[in-house]
Amino acid sequence: RATLFFQTDYSVVKKGFQLRVESETSCDEVQNGSGTITSPGYPGAYGHNKECVYTLNADAGKIIKITFNDFEVEETRQCLYDSLSIMGRKHCGHEVGNKVPEESILVHAESTDLFWSTDHSVSGGGFSFTWESVDNTIEVPSGPLDSAAGFHAYMEVLLIHYWKNITFL
Repeated sequence: RATLFFQTDYSVVKKGFQLRVESETSCDEVQNGSGTITSPGYPGAYGHNKECVYTLNADAGKIIKITFNDFEVEETRQCLYDSLSIMGRKHCGHEVGNKVPEESILVHAESTDLFWSTDHSVSGGGFSFTWESVDNTIEVPSGPLDSAAGFHAYMEVLLIHYWKNITFL
């Protein structure tokens, strides 16, 4: 919302002015259960100086599975310019040493925030992914992790699952 007041007096007449109003919509988004997320402007080039937060909320008792359809982000060392952060890990273009996301990522949580950040220059085609609520296939063989033995058992199951299945964060 904007309010503009234009006031004139009775003496001098000039050409006036022209006003162009542009609205920039927020790219922040919250989705529940499942959905599709794309970078602003996708499938065209994404914009400069963007900071977006995508909140994914799985169904109760479920975890989040992200499946990438497309990922074309500026290539930079250590993801310094444009990146999508998932669980604290930055993902960016295909330059050696960068962390392009796996096709599928499991986030072992009912809710997570993803952060999209771009700088002031080069843009790419952006990204597109679908996500869904899935059952957590990891079962903890012990009760609460209130002991070193319980923690060890949990980590052992987690690592076995990690090496046998899909990469997750």
